[in-house]
Amino acid sequence: MDFFIDKTADNIVEKELTEKERDEVINCILDKKKLPEKILYKNKPNLLNLTTMPEFLRNIKKVKRIIERFVHQKAIITIFGEPASCKSILANYIACCISTGAKFFGKYKTIKLPVLYLSSENPQRIDAVRFKAIFKGMKINAIRRALKNLHLFYCERKDIGILNDEIYFSKLENTIRDEGIKVLIIDTLSPMILDLDDNKASEVVFIFKNRLEPLVDNYGITIIFLMHSQKSGRDFLGSVKFKASVDAFYELKREEDKLSFLSHKDREKEHNLDFRIKFENKNEE
Repeated sequence: MDFFIDKTADNIVEKELTEKERDEVINCILDKKKLPEKILYKNKPNLLNLTTMPEFLRNIKKVKRIIERFVHQKAIITIFGEPASCKSILANYIACCISTGAKFFGKYKTIKLPVLYLSSENPQRIDAVRFKAIFKGMKINAIRRALKNLHLFYCERKDIGILNDEIYFSKLENTIRDEGIKVLIIDTLSPMILDLDDNKASEVVFIFKNRLEPLVDNYGITIIFLMHSQKSGRDFLGSVKFKASVDAFYELKREEDKLSFLSHKDREKEHNLDFRIKFENKNEE
């Protein structure tokens, strides 16, 4: 660590400088001149990490959608609904589409990316049946492709811990980094935050600021997590801070043989994806 003292301005410059900056500091000290503002500003201790507006505007990039009109990169997305509203099946299908690059419902463009699926509630056998059925419907032989280019990783509930546990969170971080994960799907979030009160705003904000957002910011991933709705089915279960903290918020509703997918929030303000599905029974011979 290099330390430079400019006696003419009573300034202390800390932290490592580039070779060019170091030469500039030495020349200023020899000539008894005030150190350049950019160097003082860059190296003053206890300052916020700021970006000038011109630099900030230069670095703005257009947000890419992983799934057209639905899932965007480097975002936190929530899907909530009542029990038996097909949340998990939809999450299974989203994982299959992103990991293969298949169009969502055969219509919306999808970017192929590695996916990690954390199944914190469903038994492994149920997920296995569903994934197999989805791949069959997509006409993809998952077994054959798994060793080659199907980048979909699954973690069953017995191996899933609490996000607030430092050891478990470290394992999750290492997995995301080492496997190059770009989409994390959590089905569902509540078992992973059992040590927190999800109705308390401060505890919900804590899990976002100390767990979910750092994963997005540090590794450039997108997180999609499922939530349950209240018993009345009118709203999601938990503090309003869940909705306030995410980038996109969707609701899944099932009414008899129809499934509705509704957008309640999207920070990007793009044309959101709302759709309705009608179920049909097809008996295989």
